[in-house]
Amino acid sequence: MSESVGSYSIQPLIKEKERQNWTKLLKDIARIGPENAIISKKSGIKMKPSSSPNALPVNIEEKDIRKFYPYDYRQLIIKLKNRYIDFKENQNYHNLKKKLKIQKEFCFTKRLDTNYPNSPQKDFYSEAMIEEFDKYYTLK
Repeated sequence: MSESVGSYSIQPLIKEKERQNWTKLLKDIARIGPENAIISKKSGIKMKPSSSPNALPVNIEEKDIRKFYPYDYRQLIIKLKNRYIDFKENQNYHNLKKKLKIQKEFCFTKRLDTNYPNSPQKDFYSEAMIEEFDKYYTLK
C-alpha cells in the first residue's frame, strides 16, 4: 500500500528517483569504463594500496593510514618472529625489507612533521608486506 500526500502517491516518485539514480550510475560507469569505477566502502570491497600503474588513484586521509599500514617497525618484527620458524632479524631480512618497502602496497613512510621537509620519518607496513615474507620464510 503506497502512501499519498494530497492527491499524489509517493511510491511512484520514489521508484522514479531510484530509476534515475541507477541510470546516472550506469552512464557514469559506461563513460569512465568499468575498470575505472570505484566502489564505495558500503559495498564491502576491500581496498589496498598498490604500485600498479593500472590502479585507481585514491586519496587516503592521514587518520586512515593505520588501517592500511597497521604495523610499525617493532610490531612488524614481532609479527614476523611469531609467524615463521626460521625468521632472524639479520642482514638478509633488512635487505629484503629495504627492497620491498619501496612498493606502496607494502610500506608507507610518514614525515613526523609535515611542515618541515627534513623532519624525521617513520615507516608503517601493510599486511601485504607480511604475506610477501611468506615467500622467503617458513610458516610455523
